[in-house]
Amino acid sequence: MLWLKQHKALAAIAVTVFICVSILTYIFLDMFMSENTKEFKSEKTPSSQEVNVQVEISENPFGDKGVDLSEKDIQNYIHGMSHQKVKADEKWIHYFITEERIQFLIDVVENGDYKHKDLYLDILSRWKDGDFSQADQDHNEIWRLQGGTVGKATGVLTKEEEEAYLEKYKKVLK
Repeated sequence: MLWLKQHKALAAIAVTVFICVSILTYIFLDMFMSENTKEFKSEKTPSSQEVNVQVEISENPFGDKGVDLSEKDIQNYIHGMSHQKVKADEKWIHYFITEERIQFLIDVVENGDYKHKDLYLDILSRWKDGDFSQADQDHNEIWRLQGGTVGKATGVLTKEEEEAYLEKYKKVLK
């Protein structure tokens, strides 16, 4: 008590700082909690547009995963499909290219939060339009993201080479 009497000004400042910090903390937490509540409510009541998207992409045409795809899944699908169009010494993943698969990936990527979203959409949009002239570059972009060291694409297959690829890998082509 003696210390408190001798240091009234210091004690008053400490109490004032404590009260100010408490008030600011209350305001901040109230603001933060109300924003989270808004986000939570909006997640629980999807708009009609979101419901349509869920219906459109309710089935994965690749058949091995659901519709909630990771960044790695997207890369594997694009990489595997690109093998149908590119020259490379090594090819491990083989997915047959279809319009349905391309559109599925576009829908998933457009409605997802992916680090390389723009790259995926650029590749898939060209492919949707039937433009595979840069498939080797597309392959190598994805290959680099995956840390590729073996199997770099060195060109685009001719029609005959693509047919030979499809014949060679028909048993493992998904």
